[in-house]
Amino acid sequence: MADESAEQRDKALGEAFRQVMVKLTGDPKLLEHPEVKQATASAGQYVRQFRYLTEGTGAAAARRIRFQFDGAALSGWLRQAGLPEWGHDRTQPLVWLVQEEAKQRWVIAPEDPNSPYHALKDEATARGLPVLMPLMDLQERSNGLTEKLWSGSIVEVVTLSQRYQPDVVLVGRITFLAEDRWEVFWILYQNGKRKDWADFTKTPAEAARNGVDKVVGMLAGDQAKVTQHVPPVQLVIRVQGVTGPAGQARVSEHLRQLAPVGESKILEIGIDFLTLRLSVRGGKAALEQAIAAGALLRPAEPPASPPVKELPPADKPQETPVPVETGVAPNPLDLFDLPRAAKPSPKVSSPTGGASLTPLAAEAPPPADLFYAVVKSE
Repeated sequence: MADESAEQRDKALGEAFRQVMVKLTGDPKLLEHPEVKQATASAGQYVRQFRYLTEGTGAAAARRIRFQFDGAALSGWLRQAGLPEWGHDRTQPLVWLVQEEAKQRWVIAPEDPNSPYHALKDEATARGLPVLMPLMDLQERSNGLTEKLWSGSIVEVVTLSQRYQPDVVLVGRITFLAEDRWEVFWILYQNGKRKDWADFTKTPAEAARNGVDKVVGMLAGDQAKVTQHVPPVQLVIRVQGVTGPAGQARVSEHLRQLAPVGESKILEIGIDFLTLRLSVRGGKAALEQAIAAGALLRPAEPPASPPVKELPPADKPQETPVPVETGVAPNPLDLFDLPRAAKPSPKVSSPTGGASLTPLAAEAPPPADLFYAVVKSE
């Protein structure tokens, strides 16, 4: 920022709001929507607080402003405006990049200084897409990894990627053609099927950014939903296979973060199950659709069990909307956190950083088999 004047602050606020809209909806084209333009002009009503920061020292020092937005208010505005919202439980692709130049091929390591993974991570953060990156350890380097990925075989690629348990797998085959001219052939593997497309760019970094944008368009197009402003339905859901406080906390948080879910309350905790009451916009169908978009829960027939007994009421602090933190200029990153179930890979890049919408209560991995059933509608 040039200075801390109201004019500069309002300019930065407008940019921050547009970034948040892209993350919430997954679609930058919606920035031209009349409702979004009108909301951008009055974005201050969604700001909880802001603060100035100084990055760097000496001549390289730069002023920056960080805003905290009210996430619940923004979600409510999207529903009232009839605009789609891309839920917090987002598909997380594992990304492999393979390069060919001078008749030689190799798998690109994420930690290489000139790796296009750096551009890929930045773009994924800006678009709100959580990504997984390969470890590139001895296990992967010693099994013919390069040619298996280049082959495009679904069986080979899925087998190589099993250790990460990804939602989907994205492979980019980047080929040098001439100076400032690269070809990249992308393959997206999802649910036993593949989608592929080609792109021509000036650099591998540009190819990586374009690949992220394409994938976000695909995933958000399938998962972002317009939720009508209708009274919520009270549903009681039971999840089988939940053990221990960490597993209970993770399942409870996962359900609470689903786009159509408003309030949630734990009704019963068993040895291997968890029962909750959820306030759901759109009813049972909307809940089942939101759950199916993730990979944590699978449907099951309602179990034969005694009637649900509600836990006695307990005093608890009043809930308040949790702020969404974002920032702009000179390097606007980490608009808000998108918590997800933990992956087995120790090296995960996701758009986290800055304030968290709601941090997960535990970091232990979820149980292997979790089945849910809606046992009651109120």
